[in-house]
Amino acid sequence: HIVDGKVEIIYSNELSIFELLLIIDYYKSNNILIDLILTYLPYQRMDHEGIDELNTVNNVANIFNNLNLHSLTICEPHCEINQFKNAKEVSYIKTLREKVFKLANFDKLNDFVVFPDKGALRRYNGLAPNMTYFNKVRDKETGLIIKHEPAQEINKSCKVIIVDDIISTGDTLINIIDRLASVGIKDIYIFTGHVENNKYNNRIFKHPNIKKVFSTNSLRKKQNKKLKLFDIKEIFYEQENND
Repeated sequence: HIVDGKVEIIYSNELSIFELLLIIDYYKSNNILIDLILTYLPYQRMDHEGIDELNTVNNVANIFNNLNLHSLTICEPHCEINQFKNAKEVSYIKTLREKVFKLANFDKLNDFVVFPDKGALRRYNGLAPNMTYFNKVRDKETGLIIKHEPAQEINKSCKVIIVDDIISTGDTLINIIDRLASVGIKDIYIFTGHVENNKYNNRIFKHPNIKKVFSTNSLRKKQNKKLKLFDIKEIFYEQENND
């Protein structure tokens, strides 16, 4: 709906980027201001700065910046968004934290939040009193994880919630789950902003130590007995109303 010469578009990956650009161009041609909400930022996974690595985030930022949007909201991005103009960030993880902790019966005083790497720990700092991370080392040529060890030991009687921004193939999470299970931790939950809609991460939902995975429907993954998906539109407007 156009209100006071402005329209809000929620892009939820049901259309192609080209179709989104057509819609934006239509409104711009009619001098309508556009507030764009990206429920997932496309092409953000390659955000490295290595000499031999392609950084697609810069190209994506250039495309959106050239649209001269009135505002841009990016939901649970994997990368830094400071190169995007008039952009703000909304975190599914922070918005849903209390709901997920309640559904998992998470004891903030005794249970642990575990992150796949130190970067995630910094990103979600303050999420819970007890937090730790895994030291992750990748092979520079293959990208495969060659070392993945916990920064500290966790009591096997603890309940653990693994928190990350996105589940892609699930390789990183499987390593963490297997390591936690090997020391006797049986109650493991996963809390993530996005789940890619592919067959490779289905291994996670079949793992006996995984009790539940909490995420959003941002990437059209099908909900199942172990996967609880929150609706992205309800999340965003709840966040907006709280602000």
